[in-house]
Amino acid sequence: MYVWKEHKFLVAEITPSMRLMAEAEFRSHMKNRIVLNEKTVYARKSSRLAGIIGELVFAEIYPQAKKSKNLGYDFLYNGLRVDVKTKCRHYPPRISDQASVFSYQNGKHIDLLYFMSTTPEFELMWLCGWITISEFMHHPELEVWKGGQVDTNNGMKFIADTHSLKYEYLSPIRIEKIERGG
Repeated sequence: MYVWKEHKFLVAEITPSMRLMAEAEFRSHMKNRIVLNEKTVYARKSSRLAGIIGELVFAEIYPQAKKSKNLGYDFLYNGLRVDVKTKCRHYPPRISDQASVFSYQNGKHIDLLYFMSTTPEFELMWLCGWITISEFMHHPELEVWKGGQVDTNNGMKFIADTHSLKYEYLSPIRIEKIERGG
């Protein structure tokens, strides 16, 4: 997998094998009627695949991270419980876009939030930033949205209570070895 810097974010190439693994995992969940967790809000296939691929990208970038068996977080990395949040957008992310977490997910079993974005083609993954859950929940620019509320800036209707913070307030993701495929 190749990773490179593009504007404000690092970008990772999503490999064909990752797309196939994500599709297989998605099909196995549907076959067994597993929603992943009883509080799942987005059941759309594109959102599900984005989340699965986000975890595959994280595991590839941080091979020492251990996949969690606890549904409260995704990985244990350097002693921290990391929840990987991946949005499927119709366009590449902008620094002014929101990193969002549903209210029910805030803080119980999470130390660090790691945000990524992709598009429905699942060819690239933008690594948008990270923040500790404590910093996130106490950030002065944090926005709290109620389910049903509409963001007049972009017309998005929140389907559940959500906490949001612009990517510009996250810590940038740094990876020691950055490669660009040719």
